[in-house]
Amino acid sequence: MLPILKEFDVIPINFLWEDPERLIQLFKIMNEQDEERFWEYARKPLDLKSIYFPAPYRGGAHLPKFVIWQPKNMSYGSAFVSNYEDGMVQLMRHLNRRFHIRYFSAYLCKNHVLQGKCSFEHRDENGSLRVVQVIREKGWEFYSEGKILPFENPDYYEDPKVANRLNPNIVTRYLESIGWNLESDAFWQSNDDAWVASKAKFK
Repeated sequence: MLPILKEFDVIPINFLWEDPERLIQLFKIMNEQDEERFWEYARKPLDLKSIYFPAPYRGGAHLPKFVIWQPKNMSYGSAFVSNYEDGMVQLMRHLNRRFHIRYFSAYLCKNHVLQGKCSFEHRDENGSLRVVQVIREKGWEFYSEGKILPFENPDYYEDPKVANRLNPNIVTRYLESIGWNLESDAFWQSNDDAWVASKAKFK
């Protein structure tokens, strides 16, 4: 289990191949003029519990808030955690479409069987999409879309027990193979003060 999941029940997290300062500028550009005034940005020490704890609220009836930081064990890129259960993945998609930023979005949790979900979504600079997830609705279902990527092990997806075809440990291994080591405490520390963004009111 990831060290962070000993405290948090759910971590919807995005990994972006761009530095935090540049991302903040791009987010500001993407905001419509009449919406930008509702957002506040500040540099603060990294504190995930100030974003949510121990899991994001369900649904979207609360004001969005997120934090971006460059992990101490990384020389590039940014981690992004929000107070939305979907990790604000639509924002990642817009960022990819408009500015060609590569991202990896993951839904990690302490107990994915109890939570009923584990997933990841990856888009490269050209927008090529790869999605893999296991989700429990009436029963467990496995879903995948896009071409299998070099870091994946498709043998996992043949497990007779559908819930085992993807889990937080598998996603963590995938991420480590492409340069993101979440098992290191240094990943959850920031190279500098983090950027925290919060929306003051709904549009």
